Amino acid sequence: MLVINYDLKSKKLNKNDLIKYFKIFLEKYFDNEDLEWRKNKFISSMEIKNKYTKLEKEIIRNFIIQGLHCISFGSGSGVRKRELSKTNVNEFKKAIDFILNERIEMPQKIAILLTDKKKGGLKIDYLGKSSIQEIPGWLLPDNYPIINEKFKYVLNYFEI
Repeated sequence: MLVINYDLKSKKLNKNDLIKYFKIFLEKYFDNEDLEWRKNKFISSMEIKNKYTKLEKEIIRNFIIQGLHCISFGSGSGVRKRELSKTNVNEFKKAIDFILNERIEMPQKIAILLTDKKKGGLKIDYLGKSSIQEIPGWLLPDNYPIINEKFKYVLNYFEI
């Protein structure tokens, strides 16, 4: 067990302990197989970002159905996968284009993507808030990084 020296009175963090914890975190949660998966996911996400209008339909469909964690692994994933597989790929491309190119803040984009088409939105059935929020994480990682909640807990603990 790692003991982290943290002075609760002055709220000072021992930087060396944090570095040591971060190294343990990387070793435990990001093995070589995971790093390779993340590298490949990044490369394919950048290809989608840069070429989504020209890519084969199945690449875009797989990005949404297989590539978004909350669809491929979340509760009810079977239903979502089945229903989203029936969705016209142009709807996915339109959502990607909207996320990448519309000149409004991301919270507004997400709200519009969650709003029914009858009310002026761009909602795609079975594509919920978590799914929509994951798209900019993969396509715009510098601006909207996907954060590991386990590591975020540590940063919050130390008020970083």
